[in-house]
Amino acid sequence: MKRKFVLISGIFAIGLVALGVSQWFKIPEQTRVIMDRQQRKAQCPDWVTLSAQEANPLPRLFTVVSWNIYKTQNTGWQGMLTKLSKQADIIALQEARESTTQAFWKSQGWSATMLEAFSMGAKSVGVQIASKYPPKQVCGRRKHEPLILLPKSLLIGVYPLSENQGDLWVVSLHSINFSLKLNAYMSQLGEIADMLKKHHGPVIIAGDFNTWSKRRMAVLDQWMEQHQLQPVRFKNDLRSRFFGHALDHIYYRGIKLVRSRIFKTQASDHNALSATFRTIHSDE
Repeated sequence: MKRKFVLISGIFAIGLVALGVSQWFKIPEQTRVIMDRQQRKAQCPDWVTLSAQEANPLPRLFTVVSWNIYKTQNTGWQGMLTKLSKQADIIALQEARESTTQAFWKSQGWSATMLEAFSMGAKSVGVQIASKYPPKQVCGRRKHEPLILLPKSLLIGVYPLSENQGDLWVVSLHSINFSLKLNAYMSQLGEIADMLKKHHGPVIIAGDFNTWSKRRMAVLDQWMEQHQLQPVRFKNDLRSRFFGHALDHIYYRGIKLVRSRIFKTQASDHNALSATFRTIHSDE
């Protein structure tokens, strides 16, 4: 009971402080993506096509990394991203910043698309998907936190798989955090479910799910099972935790997990997750 009281008091204290600060933040009226300093409306289910040319397919064996980069506030994030990019084909970031991460990916020659959740001055913050080759299409959604009113966001990128194995959807998700009730949390998952009705192929959902309670974890497990998504397991599980619960996850369906690992780092308040997959042939 005491622990629950501390949790509730802490969440409301943070909420009240953040509510006072939130007036200094700018929330875009439209959901839009940022790429190469251009902004385009991208409210799912309305897709933005990134290239008129046919997108390059992922290799049969490919690696996806997910990392909450903590708004690039800690030193060493460039070195960590460089390390991750040498081992990954797609990197899903949460709490990315346009002024830093977008420029970083451009210097690396990677494609990067960011969905702006909110901004303070010129510091736009949101989720991002970066890859060696651009996805075919992207779209995103935002959901306002019930207490602090600032949006959390998700971004979907569509990648063709090799050997005509169809399209892979990759979702970079930053889940609702400051909410004691689960309505807003479940509603954000429901927006992903609406999109998945249009796609029955391979999917990866990766990000900071803010699963800091047993109730949240139970809801997430049930939702993923309902949509036939499996969790990536980590043998040496060094995922960042709050109240003993892991916050970051990678879920998948329609592809085979080959290996997984955690990258421990001081460049953020979250460690990075990595998972390598391969496509599945019809005769397997």
